[in-house]
Amino acid sequence: MKRFYGWRIVWALALATTVSYGVLYYGFGSSGS
Repeated sequence: MKRFYGWRIVWALALATTVSYGVLYYGFGSSGS
């Protein structure tokens, strides 16, 4: 049970990081141009 919970946190963290980086990259790309 604990293992599943840990993996869920890892997945959520990875997804949040990817999304935030994508938003930052998109925002900076739009501002740069």
